[in-house]
Amino acid sequence: DEWAATFEDILSEDEPRTDCPMHLPDAPKSLGEEHALAEAALPLNHLQQDIINAFAAVRGETELTKPENMPKLQGEGSAWITQITEDIKMGKHVHAKQE
Repeated sequence: DEWAATFEDILSEDEPRTDCPMHLPDAPKSLGEEHALAEAALPLNHLQQDIINAFAAVRGETELTKPENMPKLQGEGSAWITQITEDIKMGKHVHAKQE
C-alpha cells in the first residue's frame, strides 16, 4: 500500500545488537498428571469462556452449542474445542456453503 509506513526510522542500527540471548532456556517440564487433573477440574475463566463462545459462534447452532451442553470446566472445554474444531475442519460451520 502506498500509505504504509516503513520501519526505516526504527531499524537504524549499523550492526546487529550483541546484548540479545543467542539461545532461549528450555521450556519448563510438565507439572505432572495430578496437577493436570486438578487444573481440568477448575471452572472456565473469563478468557476461556470467551474462546468457547467464539468457537460456538463459528460452528453455529448444534446440539453441542446449546447452553446446557457448553463446557463449564477446563477439562470439558478442552474436549469440547477438540470436537468443535473437527466439525469446523469438516466444513460444518456457519460460513460453509449450503447445498
